Amino acid sequence: YFFGVSRVASACAMIKRKKREEDKKKKKGRTKIKPALSDKKLRNPKAEYLVVPSESRSLPWCLYNEDENTTEYPGTATDFIIRNLVAEFKTLTGQKIVDILCLNLEDSFSLETVFSSTTNPHLHQVISSFIRVSKHNSLSFAVSALLLWREYQFNTSAKEKFKHSAISQSGGTTSTTPKQPKDPQNILDERHTLVIDHIFVTTVLALLDAQSELHIKDPELDKLLTVTIDQCQYYGKAASALVENRRALFNLFSQVLGVLSKTFFHLVTDKIWNGVSTMLTSHRSKTQALSRIEALKHIRLDVSDQIGVNETLAFLSSFCSVLKSSKLNKETRLVLSQATCAMLETVAVQPLNEEVDYMELHRLLVDLYNTFSASKRKQRDIHVQTWYPLLSALLASADEKFFLDQWMELCTSMGRPLREKNLRPFLLQSLRLLCNTYCAKFSKNDPKLTANLDQICALVFPSKVTKATITFQGESVSTLEIFVEIIISIAKRDLDYSMRKIVFEFIRADRLRGDSQPEKVFIAIRAIFGIHDYITAQKNIAQANATTADSTRPTYDMEEYMPSICDFFFTITTIIGWNIRQLAVVQPISFCL
Repeated sequence: YFFGVSRVASACAMIKRKKREEDKKKKKGRTKIKPALSDKKLRNPKAEYLVVPSESRSLPWCLYNEDENTTEYPGTATDFIIRNLVAEFKTLTGQKIVDILCLNLEDSFSLETVFSSTTNPHLHQVISSFIRVSKHNSLSFAVSALLLWREYQFNTSAKEKFKHSAISQSGGTTSTTPKQPKDPQNILDERHTLVIDHIFVTTVLALLDAQSELHIKDPELDKLLTVTIDQCQYYGKAASALVENRRALFNLFSQVLGVLSKTFFHLVTDKIWNGVSTMLTSHRSKTQALSRIEALKHIRLDVSDQIGVNETLAFLSSFCSVLKSSKLNKETRLVLSQATCAMLETVAVQPLNEEVDYMELHRLLVDLYNTFSASKRKQRDIHVQTWYPLLSALLASADEKFFLDQWMELCTSMGRPLREKNLRPFLLQSLRLLCNTYCAKFSKNDPKLTANLDQICALVFPSKVTKATITFQGESVSTLEIFVEIIISIAKRDLDYSMRKIVFEFIRADRLRGDSQPEKVFIAIRAIFGIHDYITAQKNIAQANATTADSTRPTYDMEEYMPSICDFFFTITTIIGWNIRQLAVVQPISFCL
């Protein structure tokens, strides 16, 4: 009996010893596990697999580092799909980084053009798939993976890897000319940074824009806000190819803050605005303060409910207290004013909710308007660029009674500076905001509608051309588009007025012969197409909302104006002999014709 028991014990010990040896061999020989795809054509054998966040590293399809050992296997199918997408994303972006680093050091490039969907269809397809998967309760996981990807790309080893790949693909040498800087290494580093930031911010922005609701965990949200705010850098009036790309990145990162502010308004504004007033007094941190103020342009103020109104009121009170300071220089005041205008425009376009109390908010806006309108500035140009847009934004966001009492007086005061070409774009934007707010929100019960529209047309579209009136000759296309938007705003309220008293005055045959300005033709044609698009959209909405029993035709239509429009096209193509395709200023609408 004793002999039998000892034989069994030794046999068990030998089995355990062999099992331990086999486990050691397995751990030493463990390799990366590649995702098993059913279609071999979809598999990229050269793909570099990325280790994603730590909470999901123990999946059975996990992509291991060589030194990592994992024995537990929880996970979901969504994680598996995102893992494969991130791996393919890393491979495609890596090749694009190498391509840009291979460019000649003298060459300037636009990031938007380099990463367009036409030149990178495979990358945009991966991003599109990434967006679809992230909608299924995995936005935090997707954001965390992108943050980890960005962190990996900025590692020293990853940087050197891309640079060596670029040098080997370019033949091992870098061409130098007298125009190149002495240190090309700085250019490569800057290009690498630009490309990484552009890929990261465009992908994150696409992910956020596609979500109906933003559900991001606190750690990922905090990291994303930190990275976004750190990358917002103010460049002022500096102009170069490098600065233009950086300014484009600044706008993209600011848009990320704007999208996040819809859901996390208090957190985003506190993180941006915290300490700005102190930074403005310090010369070293002033640029950082201007960067944060500039980023506030994309913040979206929500006044649709009482919580949003209270948050907006608290933030505007703190923000405008800095704007009231008399110690600010003209650059800081201009940046603050532009940021205030951009934020208040989001308030002006929102319809008022009858169940929400706007009294305190409107009281603050009226107080700010009276304060700024009473101030007088010695430098007239700065006054026009700063205070007219600010007053217009405050007035457009105020209550109906105060707006109707003040808006026409403010418009009339712009008449004299409106004649100067360098100040005209700032004033036209203010007039566009006031006209759009009046026609869309406050003109319904106003008995002075026709008289007010007559004053606006006399100011912006004078019938008699004199030295004291506006001339459209030599204006940029962006400025002419503002005239078009003013006409369309009036047409939304009174179609007959805009067509007969503005558009048809521009396209009269006798005027075209005597005063044949192509800019007027551009404004007229763009306005006709814009009004037509608006009417078509309204018809589609009316037909969708109308029942089969009550499907009446909308009262607004352009059929009665079509004979005059056809005569206009006949006049400019036959009588005058204009060739629309040869007119540079009208070329953007030639394809519509």
